[in-house]
Amino acid sequence: MDFEEMSEREILRIATPIINNYMYASTKIDHKKHVRDFTALI
Repeated sequence: MDFEEMSEREILRIATPIINNYMYASTKIDHKKHVRDFTALI
């Protein structure tokens, strides 16, 4: 996925649900939901 070639609208369509979940889970102090969209560090 090359973000430099994507429009702002395309990027927001991907990022918005991730950020919404991140903020909601953070407010609810739900670590599992908070980190669901992150990749594992190996």
